[in-house]
Amino acid sequence: MIKSDRILVTGGSGLIGGAIVRRLKAEGYQNVIAPTRTEIDLADPVAVRWMFSVYKLDYVFHCGARVGGIKDNAEHPVDFLVQNLRIQDNVITNAAAYGVKKLLFLASSCCYPDNSPQPLKESMLFSGPIHPDTEPYAIAKLAGVKLCQYLWKERGACFVSALPCNVFGPGDNCNPLTSHVVPGLISRMDKARTAGDASFSVWGDGTQRRELIFVDDLVDALFLIMEKYHQPEPINAGSGNEITIRDLAFAVAKAVSFPGEILFDTSKPTGVHHKLMDNHKLNQLGFTAKTDLATALRWTCQEDFWL
Repeated sequence: MIKSDRILVTGGSGLIGGAIVRRLKAEGYQNVIAPTRTEIDLADPVAVRWMFSVYKLDYVFHCGARVGGIKDNAEHPVDFLVQNLRIQDNVITNAAAYGVKKLLFLASSCCYPDNSPQPLKESMLFSGPIHPDTEPYAIAKLAGVKLCQYLWKERGACFVSALPCNVFGPGDNCNPLTSHVVPGLISRMDKARTAGDASFSVWGDGTQRRELIFVDDLVDALFLIMEKYHQPEPINAGSGNEITIRDLAFAVAKAVSFPGEILFDTSKPTGVHHKLMDNHKLNQLGFTAKTDLATALRWTCQEDFWL
């Protein structure tokens, strides 16, 4: 990419898209297009086609999606599947039709089959059933991965899929009904602290493990992928650092100064028990996650960034 390129960032008001937009502008890119949901409904084929026809885009970071945590997936499976399929179809096929030089599609580590051997290698995708807690979202994302590969094969489109692990940071969605694990814990634990609660309940027994990446580190990875990775096979985008939910809960408690007891509710769903990604391909591009967990949590807990 050069500074005058026309670059579209879908989901530019979200966690990852917003961080990409900030980085692009900080580095002097002059033509960054990041329409809000009210400006362009990515599920509307007419609106998306108009956007591509007008802006004559060179590069696309496709981060826009219907996202949410385990509870949200369980309660709205149709919406997760249908909305994401529509959004992906509109953005990816129009990018191909209007000659975009390169598109980077954000899939997810939840696309990997349940009970896969660790660490998760890109070759394991499509090798088994998905965990039911995130199945609707994952199936839609897998369809997006295949669409990028088919367009590469059929039309020579340089469309790459990246699979981030659990991402968090400033600007995250802290709604306890729709958030992922880190912002959900931060939001709920801060409210418990404010209310003076003596204890705080975490879903599951706390032994499940998650690989976390701070959003600014993920942006580093995505810029490397956009610049250096030119293969139709998906690429993992993780930190290589994992933590138990139990240890994460205590780290969040320290970050928000919650003094009460941490309890674990084994009657609630826990998601995949263990999910560590093989980041060999990404590391070969020169990537290393730089932000330690305590610093990342402290920055994420700044209330000015909460949604």
